Amino acid sequence: NSLRESGSYRGALDLNYRDFARHYEYMSQLVNRSNCRCYLVMVTMETVIDNTLPNIEAIEHALKCMEQAICEKIRRVDICTRYSSMQYLIILFEPKASQIEKIMERIFMQYYKMCDKDFFKPSYEAIPMMEKQNDQ
Repeated sequence: NSLRESGSYRGALDLNYRDFARHYEYMSQLVNRSNCRCYLVMVTMETVIDNTLPNIEAIEHALKCMEQAICEKIRRVDICTRYSSMQYLIILFEPKASQIEKIMERIFMQYYKMCDKDFFKPSYEAIPMMEKQNDQ
């Protein structure tokens, strides 16, 4: 069970976007060639609609917490990068579809342990990385 080693991987977020894109290309080819299933997960930090907008410090803190949560809770085989100011991309390597929710739940629980719930509510979307279907 590879979930047990989960959380021991560090430095996933040291990748810049170009390196991440290279990994993504490589993984896509792997998916096509070997029929393994990978998922691209986009994590978005959504602002909780409220009268109080977060200040820069609150935003920085929330992002730091999310990065730390991702690093601590993704599995060793997964890859991650910061995609835009409020988004992260994670490639989950060959998870069972049922594992995705658990992995993301662990990340978000860790995030909420470290960070105030007042400003941001993280959400995610998981998209299977598959071979490009021929256009009909």
